[in-house]
Formats: sequence, structure tokens, C-alpha cells
Amino acid sequence: MSIIAIFNPASGVGKTFLAYHLAWMFRDLGLEVIVADLDPQAKLTAAFLDEDELEDRCSVLQQSPQEVEEQLTLFCGDMSLLTFEEEFSKAWHLPLNETSIISDFWRVLEDLAQSANIVLLDLGSNLGAINRSALSVADYVVVPLIPDLFSVQALKYLGASLRKWGIQRLGKMLGYVIFQQPILLYRGTNTYPKWMMQIPNVYHHAILNDSEEKMFSLKDDPYCLKIFKTYYSLIPLAQEARKPIFHLKPADGALGAYGDIIPTAYREFQQLALKIAKGAGIEVEKLF
Repeated sequence: MSIIAIFNPASGVGKTFLAYHLAWMFRDLGLEVIVADLDPQAKLTAAFLDEDELEDRCSVLQQSPQEVEEQLTLFCGDMSLLTFEEEFSKAWHLPLNETSIISDFWRVLEDLAQSANIVLLDLGSNLGAINRSALSVADYVVVPLIPDLFSVQALKYLGASLRKWGIQRLGKMLGYVIFQQPILLYRGTNTYPKWMMQIPNVYHHAILNDSEEKMFSLKDDPYCLKIFKTYYSLIPLAQEARKPIFHLKPADGALGAYGDIIPTAYREFQQLALKIAKGAGIEVEKLF
């Protein structure tokens, strides 16, 4: 039973996209999966539930998990989490016997882990007290990235914060996943290679606190879990069908060239899920 946080303090790097697709893939691999939406924007919850179901949901800290499908359970997110940020922040400065809100939060996540092989946490884009609590209870962390200035800078702030909080451990950081976004016209065509080359070194120095003057490459870096190409042509279809992109069928509009991409997407996400499972010591019995 492992709790794995999907986190990067930068926004738009693919945290929710990764959590959603890993949840389905781990389920496909035969694991009992719980995915917890701890982002107040609740985009992960919106990916799983339709509009009517969303309206029926209450506060994430007061409701029970909701089964999406057999072996896949969602712990729903809610905007009400925003109102708890200040309470969490104050609680970190109180004596241990007075920090009930934090211990309750930990207990909720640990209770979830008792009924699953794996719990995935989708966190918001900040370094606030709620995320600090989630990272403290997580067994492992996977960092999604895109090759741009802000994503790389976020690694530096994340590393500094983990050390300040006293929760940074080498074994806790499983590695990073890179999503290659379409090139933005206002940034030019040379920005992606530039930032791609910097990611391994920044990760080792900022996150792992590696003081060696060694240069790391993506090809040889064991912490580079996967580099994904863009799947943006499939995302609108997947959102409409409420499926991960690798479950799309011709009936969902995945025809022609779209249909050719889906087996590749399935294989790539399966490879990533197996690598994460291995790093977290999770046994996967069902292989395809």
C-alpha cells in the first residue's frame, strides 16, 4: 500500500492529466486504486464525474470516497478546501497535541491506503500548508514537468521547501515525467531543447540536493521516468467520452490517424505505471 503524490508547484505542467491516466492504468494492471483530488479547483473530480454528479458532491473533507468503476475509487475535490488553507497553516506552528486538523488529514489519507494497493494524490499548484501536509504523508512523489522556464524554476522552489519542511528524503522522490507541449509562437522554437537539457541537472541539484559537479542527461538519468509526446489531438475526445486517451474507441471519434496513436499511448502509460510501481515496491500481477 503506497501513497504517491503527483506534484509540481507550477501550474499547467500536467499534474491532473498524469494522475487521471495513471489511476486508470494502475487499475488496468489489476491494482485496487484510490485517487484523491486535493486541488481546490477539483479538475480531477470534473474529469471523472459529469455535471449532475458534481453538483451532488459536498466538501472533500466530509464526504466518503466514490467508486468510479470496479477497483477505481475517487476521493472528490471541492472548492471548500480553500477555506482550510489558513487553518492548516496555523496548525503547523502549534504543539503536536493541538494540531488536530493535520492529524485528521493524515488519518483520512492513511485510512484510504488501507483499502487500496495504491493511493494517488493530485495536488494544487502551490506550496501551501495543505500540500505540505499531503507531501508529509505521501510515501513517494512524482514530479510532472514541461520544458519551460517556469516549470524548471518550480523545481528549485520545491527542493528548497522540502528541505525547509524537513520532509525531503532521497527514496521519497521517484523521479519526473516530461510532457512535450506544442511550441508556443511567442517563445520561439529554441526554448524547448534549452529547458529539456537543464531539467536533469536542476532536478538532481534542487530536489535531490546532489552537490556533485556532474552533468546529467535525460538519456542516462534514472530519475527521468518518461518523456511523453503531445496527445492534444486526443484530449478533447477523451474529455467528451470521460475516458483516458488510451481507452478511446472508434465510436468515440478516434478514427484514422487518431486510432493509430491510441496503442502507443497505452504502451507508454503502461511503461510509466510499471516503472512507478517498481520504484514504490508495488507488485503488479496482471500484465497485458
